[in-house]
Amino acid sequence: MTKYAAIAIFVLRLIYQPSAAQAQDATILKSVSSTEVSAPLISNVKARVLAEKNMLDWDITDNSATGIFEIEKSTDGRHFTLAAIVFGSEEKNKAHYSFYEKATIKPVQYRIKLITRENRIMYTSPVSVRP
Repeated sequence: MTKYAAIAIFVLRLIYQPSAAQAQDATILKSVSSTEVSAPLISNVKARVLAEKNMLDWDITDNSATGIFEIEKSTDGRHFTLAAIVFGSEEKNKAHYSFYEKATIKPVQYRIKLITRENRIMYTSPVSVRP
């Protein structure tokens, strides 16, 4: 990661930094209908290896409320680090997103942290990629 990329990530984290109460309220996303919750839902999270790249794809139900996605990765399933930031698009309803990085020789787990425009934080359950 370049020095400028690290600075950009730091600045974005400052802008989207949740309060202590919001961090405690962070929830794991479940497969529920959009009528049960008002927050956007991430669905169809898929991870795979394709052409020597770890690919992560997902859909979101209400894209108008989406702020940013932080892609986090782990090799042990417990300690996750930031792998990338994906910005929400201008689409209003459903949207599809993708992320990829060079495949590794070790299995990797990814999870998606959604930060909404209202600074609500939600996580997906981890998905695995095995080389």
